[in-house]
Amino acid sequence: MKLPGGSFGRSVVMLASGSAMGQLLLALALPLLAHLYTPADYGTLAVYSALIAVLVVLASLRYEMAIPLPEDDTAAASLLVLTFGILAAMAALVSLLVWLLGDSFVAVVKVPTLRPYLWLIPLGLLGAGAYQALSYWAIRRRAFGHLARTRLGQGAGQVVTQVAAGIAGAGAPGLLIGDLVGRVAGAGGLALLAWRERPA
Repeated sequence: MKLPGGSFGRSVVMLASGSAMGQLLLALALPLLAHLYTPADYGTLAVYSALIAVLVVLASLRYEMAIPLPEDDTAAASLLVLTFGILAAMAALVSLLVWLLGDSFVAVVKVPTLRPYLWLIPLGLLGAGAYQALSYWAIRRRAFGHLARTRLGQGAGQVVTQVAAGIAGAGAPGLLIGDLVGRVAGAGGLALLAWRERPA
């Protein structure tokens, strides 16, 4: 059955398709990536990704969830700016904690290979938090197609970077930077949308 244009069902299908295509790219690249990286490299990525997943929940104190709610775009844009301000402050705090407690953290999680790359955590947090906030702006603008394309772009950016870095013999940093590139690519695409559709 064909879903009517603009329907909730069509929007869900569109978003799910973008996510699925991005995940499919990652799945197709796995055999090659497994050849290019060691289990230890993937262990480093797993700890890094888990940290980002936990931190992004608190990164903007959930203010981004209110972005679709105001009746006028000016109020919503103010919420978006506030969200970015909180996100920047949180990233700065995480940077300070990494500098002060990095060695202790690495000792607790028993992943010493992560120590040289802890500086990527606040950057990854910024990328993930920005994408999360801008996603709510895109939802407000009903730009579901654009949002779906950025999810595909995230997967593509991550895969291309990780494969290229793996071929160059980068090791764990290649996986981490690939993850960061994917997050930034997605956020960048949504940032362009937000800029084009900013309130006058």
